[in-house]
This record gives sequence, C-alpha cells and structure tokens, in this order.
Amino acid sequence: MRAIGVPGSSAAKRSTSLTLFEKNLKGELFMNVNKIKDGDVLTVAIEGSLDIKTSPQLREAMIGELDNISSLIFDLSDCNYTSSAGLRVILESYQILSAKGGNMSIINVNSMLYDTLKLSGFTDFIDIKRAE
Repeated sequence: MRAIGVPGSSAAKRSTSLTLFEKNLKGELFMNVNKIKDGDVLTVAIEGSLDIKTSPQLREAMIGELDNISSLIFDLSDCNYTSSAGLRVILESYQILSAKGGNMSIINVNSMLYDTLKLSGFTDFIDIKRAE
C-alpha cells in the first residue's frame, strides 16, 4: 500500500489498519482498509476490491468515524474494482458529511474506476482526482 500524505502534526494522527476480507485459498477477492485520522480529517485507503461481499464491512468500519470529522478522503490508489454496492457506501459517506457541511474527496483513482465514477455521476458532486 502506498504512503498516504495527510496534513497536520504527526502527534494528532491516529492510524488503524483493518483487514476486512482476506483472500482465501480459492482466490476470492479481498479488501483491506487503512484509516488515518488527523484532527478533523479522515483518510480511508482501500486496498483490493470494494464489492457486494466487502462493502458491508467497509460500512461497518465507517460507523462512528464520520461523527467528529469535517473532511473525508478516500484513497483508491490500491483499489482495483468497485461495484454498485461499493459506490453506495461512498455515496452514504458523502451524504452524511454533506448534511453537516463537511466535504469529501476521492484521490488516486485509476482510469477504470474514474470511468465508473464518472458514468455514475459522482464526478458532478465529489472532488475526484485521478492517479498520476
């Protein structure tokens, strides 16, 4: 997983790494989530696939995390796929933050994921930055 640059002092940062769905012997998809909170900014790095099997675990991992933040950054540098179930979790996070005046962005998005987000209309209301 790539390093995540989050502004602010390192003393205020809290990092949590959670393996939500391991790759099994049959080669099924997996997802890891790394959360870094720096003051009122939460960065959530997703590694693997965000799909029907893993999106409920991401939703659960986000419970309570959006309460005391004003900015959420999803880092998709190591995310290779998202289904509509994954898009739903992203949209729910956006709606919660938007309702309380917060903002959300998605960074390091590969071309395939960018096309999915664009076709779904997410680029109309969320700041989305492609991977370099």
